Amino acid sequence: MTRVRMRPAAACALGLLTVGTAGAFPAAVRAQVRTLSAIPASDSIVLIVAGRLPYRFGFRVERRASPAGPATGAGEWRPVYPGIVRAVREPADAIALIGDRMETVQLATGALVELEAIRRLEVDAGLGTLLSALVPAVGRVTARRLVDTAVAPGAAYEYRVTVLGPDDAPDGSPFLRRAVAAPLPTPSVTALAARTSRDAVTLTWRYPEFADGADAVLGFRVLRQVSGDSARTPLTILPVLRTAKQPYLFVDRDVIGGSRYTYLVVPVDGAGVEPGGAARIGVAFGDREPPPVPREVVTQPGQERVRVVWAAAPTPDVAGYVVERSVGGTRVWTRLTRGTIPRDVPEFTDTVARAGDVYFYRVAAVDSAGNLGPFTSGISATPYDAEPPPPPTGVTVTAARRRVTVRWTPSTTPGDRGAYIYRGPVGQPDQQITAVAIRGGLFIDSSSAVVPGRRLVYRVVALDRFYNQSKSPGDTVQVPDDEPPAPPGPLVATVRPDGSVELRVTASASLDVAAYELARERGPQGSVSVPLGRLPVGAPLVARDSGLRIGDRAVYRVTAIDSAGNRSAPIRDSVSLVDNVPPSPPRFAAATLQPGGVRVEWERVVHPRLAGYHVYRSTAAAGGYGRITRAPVTALQFVDPAGTAASFYVVRAVDVAGHESDPSPWARAERRP
Repeated sequence: MTRVRMRPAAACALGLLTVGTAGAFPAAVRAQVRTLSAIPASDSIVLIVAGRLPYRFGFRVERRASPAGPATGAGEWRPVYPGIVRAVREPADAIALIGDRMETVQLATGALVELEAIRRLEVDAGLGTLLSALVPAVGRVTARRLVDTAVAPGAAYEYRVTVLGPDDAPDGSPFLRRAVAAPLPTPSVTALAARTSRDAVTLTWRYPEFADGADAVLGFRVLRQVSGDSARTPLTILPVLRTAKQPYLFVDRDVIGGSRYTYLVVPVDGAGVEPGGAARIGVAFGDREPPPVPREVVTQPGQERVRVVWAAAPTPDVAGYVVERSVGGTRVWTRLTRGTIPRDVPEFTDTVARAGDVYFYRVAAVDSAGNLGPFTSGISATPYDAEPPPPPTGVTVTAARRRVTVRWTPSTTPGDRGAYIYRGPVGQPDQQITAVAIRGGLFIDSSSAVVPGRRLVYRVVALDRFYNQSKSPGDTVQVPDDEPPAPPGPLVATVRPDGSVELRVTASASLDVAAYELARERGPQGSVSVPLGRLPVGAPLVARDSGLRIGDRAVYRVTAIDSAGNRSAPIRDSVSLVDNVPPSPPRFAAATLQPGGVRVEWERVVHPRLAGYHVYRSTAAAGGYGRITRAPVTALQFVDPAGTAASFYVVRAVDVAGHESDPSPWARAERRP
């Protein structure tokens, strides 16, 4: 599908389309009354059917010879077209038939796509009738434009056109129209006048009012010829329509100053023919309009200079530009350019600007006729000095505990803004640590970067009024390591099943810790201290102590020691070695009937503090077990003299603290072979 961009001339013609129509069928177009118009030419007669027609309509077109004068009825009716004339109903076929005039149809119907334009030709009878007359291809698609080419010049004919409905039955009375195959007289365009304004040429003209049968002129085409060029450019896609309103008006806004034009206004009849009667007029369009204001003006400050750049003017008659400057934003503007800057070089560099001063620049265009256009708004710029200042003098850097003091001699240079402080570890890039410039020659750094034992480099960088920074050397300082490290994190002492104590320590937050010292305290208030060794930095801080016995209570102590030998405050955790973990149960038990009772056997249990086993008996497997051993049995069997074939047994392991395990799987007394 095709999208159409409205051109100025087309917009003018389409605007007149809404006023009304003239020619041979104005009433039919306005009121949707069915009429038949006959437009004669020297060798053909064009029939235009106007008005609302039934859906899926068709025409039967007949003709007979008619004597000269108003009398009718002579001759026999004969068909002009064989069969029935029908409109093209398939949209794709209609679009193909209209061809390169489709853009005109879209403009006239106001449709953005081709299919919508075809639909509007069907539903809008007035618009369809008008375009059928103006555009022959549309007349063939709608079947409203019927051409009889089998006529004798000067002969008179009478036409009968019958409208057929969907079932090909007549829909209303037939049209009757009489015509002579001879061109109608064409009045001439009169009173053609042209008026120039700032940006346009306005044409006006007059034409006789329409009288039925007097002429067939429907509208007017407007063409333009540039002086020195033989080509004529159509300015109207559709004709300026003939109306009752006088005078006719057309505005040409596509004009260039300094040009001379010749305009031609040509009548067009309802058959799309230009029968004559044209008028022409010459117009000299002077260039009195100044060029437009330049766009996108920007300034680019530099080293004691300012570059002004703008977008090239799109107007073809711009010859160049001028640039003016104002110092400090005053209303006094000074022209900087001698003559004009060429139009294809839209830039200017002010090389006499002084660094630090504020300037305002504005630009105006000059056309080929010497018209000076409006100036742009003033755009400010401040040229700068990129030369770095000398470095500060008298720089000293000292450190005490967690403070580094930087001193220097303040600059007395006019415009000095102070100094930035840079800091970094030795051998690594430094970074600016002051957000604003420091005045007065003193800076104290007590941030978290000042870590005891660290070697740091400080630079004092001078800053001038243009924010240029000096190239300053660095001073190295060693932060004294006279502070103990931070104590380690929590110490957690845990008794393991084998009776040993596991110690886990969280590392200190200090960066210079060299090791962690472990000790065990016993006795009143830790009177006895037993060293347990040191844990190195970087390894998992885990240790184990196996020197306690059941019932012992101990306090463990951990101390961080830095590379300078400073010791942190110790952290402690206490633990008591209490045996409260029972042993595992035997995984197997068996009971055998034998003379004198039941022998119970079970699997060995491995436990460091195992005391033995207790045997339990019941008459049911599910529960009700009672212990039958008075003391733990150290062997892996026991004989129950009171056992019977109905006895069930479980075995429990017991440690030296008397903790019993869960029961073993039950075993029923059975007789073994």
